[in-house]
Amino acid sequence: MENNNIETVDSINLQELFLVLWKNVIFIAILTIISAAAFGSFTKFFMEKEYASDTYVQISSSQHGGTYTDLQYSKALVKNYVFQANSRTVLNQVINDEALNLSMGYDELKNLVKVSQITDTDIIKIEVTTNDSQLSADIANKVSYYLTEFVKTDVNVLDVRPYDAAIQNTNSVGPNLMLNTVIGLVMGGMISVGIVLLKEFLNRTVRTSKDVEKYLNLPVLGAIPMLEKKYID
Repeated sequence: MENNNIETVDSINLQELFLVLWKNVIFIAILTIISAAAFGSFTKFFMEKEYASDTYVQISSSQHGGTYTDLQYSKALVKNYVFQANSRTVLNQVINDEALNLSMGYDELKNLVKVSQITDTDIIKIEVTTNDSQLSADIANKVSYYLTEFVKTDVNVLDVRPYDAAIQNTNSVGPNLMLNTVIGLVMGGMISVGIVLLKEFLNRTVRTSKDVEKYLNLPVLGAIPMLEKKYID
């Protein structure tokens, strides 16, 4: 006959779970702090800083602002040139520019360049992020220049002009120290709690009379109390 005295499924109610975590709160706190400090230190001392610079290009189908219809048409043109700014036609010219002397391919440069349309305008924003603040500004200005030259070949565009040339920005935009520290804090907390719960789940030591009833399904008829040393002596 199969022995039914041992339960095959362990269950821990919320109160027991809280007590287990509370007993190990110091361990959880220490591991959480160590994890957050490790993530923060790695971000601060080992990850390269990133610097961003931006410039703008205005594309218009009229030379002097024009009508509302002209503006709408210009905005439609801009959507097309947002794509063109990241095309091989433009970026390969930037790569081959001797003044920059870039040692990267098209895909790598494309990942550094972010091009977008300023909402409800005929203006394109070009933002470049690299590990060198001056290089970010130089690349942004070159993308603006070659895009402008490309746009000039479109007979539908009557006016295109870059403005607000990119300048060197020495304030880093990444990596995000605060975000990475918080991620480390959360991960440390989750890992420490997981270790505590796993340790408790694998612990089959019978420590109390309740454990006897729980694991062996037997009634407790009596218990020998543990005396303090002063009473034994």
